[in-house]
Amino acid sequence: MPGAALIAGLLLPSIALTIGWRGVFVTGSVLSVLALVAVRWRLAPERTQEGSEGDSRSSSDARKKSVTGAHLVKSDASSDTSTASALPVFALFMLAVAAAFATAAAITLGGFFVESTINSGVTAATAGYAFALGSVISILVRLTVGFYADRHTGNLLGVVAIMILLGSCTSLIFVFQTPAAHFIGLPLAFGAGWAWPGLFNLSVVRASPGFPGRATGITQTGVYVGGAVGPVLFGLTAEHWSYAAAWVLAAVLGVCAAAAVLVGRRFLHRPLSLQAR
Repeated sequence: MPGAALIAGLLLPSIALTIGWRGVFVTGSVLSVLALVAVRWRLAPERTQEGSEGDSRSSSDARKKSVTGAHLVKSDASSDTSTASALPVFALFMLAVAAAFATAAAITLGGFFVESTINSGVTAATAGYAFALGSVISILVRLTVGFYADRHTGNLLGVVAIMILLGSCTSLIFVFQTPAAHFIGLPLAFGAGWAWPGLFNLSVVRASPGFPGRATGITQTGVYVGGAVGPVLFGLTAEHWSYAAAWVLAAVLGVCAAAAVLVGRRFLHRPLSLQAR
């Protein structure tokens, strides 16, 4: 998402203000098609090599599967039973709620930061460049946080809660609706408020070693709910009241998200018998 936002921020002053929004959509479509073609071209040799190697191993694999198939089925069945009983549903539900609130708060930056900056008296071109700068900051922070996470094997949901809280509360600076307020709040809003998703998903997977697919399936539901509802709430608030009120709403959503993350983190480490009650 930050990469797409970076491109959008650069396209605003370079294309949208010169040849119009149709040019932006055409440029985006062409870039998407070129990226798809490049990926398929890059993966084609690997698929061919994997196919030839797979054919040479098919006969031996078939013999091995016939011998071990019964044992694998029995082992998978027992594993699924133990995994299902170990699924911390309440903790994951709270993390899904947190993801919904946090996404609703964060996605407002992508949808409304430029409009809010223009509303404060900044030109559209300057707002676009500021948005691109925020995207670069978010990318750099994501890479830095990922580097940190690779060297710390513990649960990092506490760090996620801090990032969400910092990013969302920075939205309160935008309440003043001045150019200076937007430029001052930009680094922390984008750096913390947009950089938590990767660390959040990693923390969920680490806390759910036996069922990463089901665990992230639950929490990602919250992400998409927040992504759908957040812009609507922010837009309606800005239209009927003001951008200042809308940024306050974003901050409140962020505080609720951070609290829900901490609750989910606590229940992830409680005994399963207590979670089942």
